[in-house]
Amino acid sequence: MFIRVGIAIIFFDQLTKHLVNLFLAEGQSILLIPHFFYLTHIRNSGVSFGLFKDKIPLAFYLGMSLLAIGMLIFFLRDRGQRNRNQRIATGLIAGGILGNLIDRVRLGTVVDFLDFKVWPIFNLADTAITIGIVILLIQEIKKPQIKVS
Repeated sequence: MFIRVGIAIIFFDQLTKHLVNLFLAEGQSILLIPHFFYLTHIRNSGVSFGLFKDKIPLAFYLGMSLLAIGMLIFFLRDRGQRNRNQRIATGLIAGGILGNLIDRVRLGTVVDFLDFKVWPIFNLADTAITIGIVILLIQEIKKPQIKVS
């Protein structure tokens, strides 16, 4: 499940970014839902929300991405891979990390295009990472607590 979800995220993330690169010039914006949702093609050379633009070398992104995926695999093995939601969540996160890493290696930046105007522009990989983290947090909160007497 982990691998299938991750591959699906990478595929759809890269497909949507390819379509954005094909049909929208960098900086171009198309209104989809008035006053709410746009497709806006930008390139992000920084980390989340464009922080530290042009300041972090590719080797750092590569190292952090591999470390994060290694931690996800450890998390899955440590939990015994019993929980389907955890496997899906870790697949979402790993696929999102790899989708953005592919952009960084291939283009030197990440293609972002989902624009709600009240939030920094993002992409499907970012969405997958966020949803995966939320699922893991919910799973952790719902986990039965061990009482020590």
